Amino acid sequence: PGSTAGVAFGPLTQQAIATTHQLITGPEPGVRFRDTAVVVPRSGYFYTIDAVYDSSGAILRDALVLFDSHGKVVATSVQADTGETCDGCGAITFNDGYWRLYNVLNAFVIPGFTYPVLFLDTSTVEGRALSLITFDTKGRYGSYRIYEYVVTCILGDSQ
Repeated sequence: PGSTAGVAFGPLTQQAIATTHQLITGPEPGVRFRDTAVVVPRSGYFYTIDAVYDSSGAILRDALVLFDSHGKVVATSVQADTGETCDGCGAITFNDGYWRLYNVLNAFVIPGFTYPVLFLDTSTVEGRALSLITFDTKGRYGSYRIYEYVVTCILGDSQ
């Protein structure tokens, strides 16, 4: 079979929500969650983009989770917020939505890749960027990013 492209955003099952929340839940009280399903047509897989936020709306952790068509977790990438998510973007908040974590433009099924590849806009206020991300057969997260710095330094001329 050849390559295919396409992406759809769909509803999550209660089982998928419970599974992803277990991955990102910590000891913090009064948290809120955001969950988005990214369906890759004709692949038999879907991704979820999940995040947990504290009571003020600041992000604590996020996860990218790959599920098979039966709702079984195939691979995960969980990250704690370090406050340095992006160069000059500011803190990610609950009101920002999933696109600040993984701005999905498209998804591909590509021969030679075990799982679907997500195509993301990972641009920041300082540069334009595009990324391809997926997992390997051992469940390890992998990415390839093309970045173009487009902002002039705010400190003025260095001469």
